[in-house]
Amino acid sequence: MKIAALYGKSGASGSASGRGRGKGGGQGKGRGKGKGKGARPPSPTAPSSSSEELPSAHASADEEELPFAHASTDEEEVQEEQEQVEEALGSEVWLREGWIKVSGGDHNRKVNGILGLLCRQNFPGLVQFREELQPAYTWDHYVAALDAADRDGRVFPNKAERVKGELWDFYRCQEGYEAKAASICEEAAKKLVKDMHYEARVQAIIDYYAHYRRMKVKKEEARTMNLTKEQFLQVPPYWCAQHAQCWEYMVDKWVEPGWVETHNACRDRRLLMPRASHHQGSLSLDEYREKWSSSHEGQPCSQFKAWVLSKKGKATENIDFNPEDPPEAYNDPSIHSRVSDYTTMARLVHGPQFDPSTEDLDGEIVMRVGGGKKHGRYWIGDSTLDTASTPTLSQIRARSTSSSPAIRPRPTTTQFQMETLQARVEAEMKQREEMEARMAEMEAKMAAERQTMQRMEEENRLRMDQMFQYMQIFASSMGQALPLPPVLFSPP
Repeated sequence: MKIAALYGKSGASGSASGRGRGKGGGQGKGRGKGKGKGARPPSPTAPSSSSEELPSAHASADEEELPFAHASTDEEEVQEEQEQVEEALGSEVWLREGWIKVSGGDHNRKVNGILGLLCRQNFPGLVQFREELQPAYTWDHYVAALDAADRDGRVFPNKAERVKGELWDFYRCQEGYEAKAASICEEAAKKLVKDMHYEARVQAIIDYYAHYRRMKVKKEEARTMNLTKEQFLQVPPYWCAQHAQCWEYMVDKWVEPGWVETHNACRDRRLLMPRASHHQGSLSLDEYREKWSSSHEGQPCSQFKAWVLSKKGKATENIDFNPEDPPEAYNDPSIHSRVSDYTTMARLVHGPQFDPSTEDLDGEIVMRVGGGKKHGRYWIGDSTLDTASTPTLSQIRARSTSSSPAIRPRPTTTQFQMETLQARVEAEMKQREEMEARMAEMEAKMAAERQTMQRMEEENRLRMDQMFQYMQIFASSMGQALPLPPVLFSPP
């Protein structure tokens, strides 16, 4: 998702009795610029709170590896995350669509970072979902989990609403963009919850080896390792420490027969990708677009162009968008087919002068060329499209006519893999043919050189024979006989 924030007025405008975080003007000790902590701002979806206390927020499972062979305790994580949350709260960051920064605030926290902390902090544990007690694996489980009053007396309809409501304790939304911000928040939270569970297993392996084996294990190694049920149960993540039964449910899934094989098979399939899926790193697409523009003499960059460029290289590299670029120009050959199909249909709809590098994405065309949304994602530029203004597939079908562009079925993952494999085989065959052609050319050249050498050798032999005959005739005229010449050349 697109994330950003602008800074201006600090949190010193908050309550004068708030605790400081530095040496400047606030009281107490901590990190930061020493400005008093402002009062908690009201949430747009919940009653306002006058309390200056904050609920604890915990560290991400994606934290940096700890030095030496130990892992941090829950208390250390809570303290560190509390400082991060307090630092973030002392400011106002005004946001509008796509997490675009507009004004205000003095903190530089990523919106998705705060949102991820809130997802972990408000983890509901086991939830009655679809007539079954399940761990909260998805955002739908958060929607199904009832909320309880916090120490500020705030009560939300469910845990999902609490996560979204508490996000606005750290930010403000520009007027008129509340619905758009809520939609983006919803989409981001769905992925963050899934990532949270994936990282929980990896972090548990790291923590177990750090605490009980005194060994430092990196994430790359932990992803290929496993523990027994008893070992997993000893190292629950902090956000699941109060949900022992839920943690056991999750562990049972990881240790059941066949799970590791399926996990490794999916990992091997992901590793088939020849290169990284994109080059944005931690940048949002808007930040990537701004960085590319500033690195290329202020050239304009549309959202679609930024999405395409992120599949080609870093924003600071010498890259540009050309619809005629070959598949080799992209990280994934399937990107070329997506760009080509979209460009072809867009020019059919908007005219042959349509330039995708300067125009933003047309949501309806994306829906047509991609066969609608699959698993909640658009085929092209998922993070750049406005879900509120993009028509659904049923709406497009209802208003389509015989002259409208056809709705194409989206290629499946298997088809992409087959196409990639076929392209790889064709590339190898082409490379082999080129190598064989070069070998044949070299052999022809060597044969021609051998013929030239043989001809030159024959010519030299003939010249030597003629020279000896001349000398022999000359010696005979002088009454002398010459000895036979040495054999200078092998007989033919």
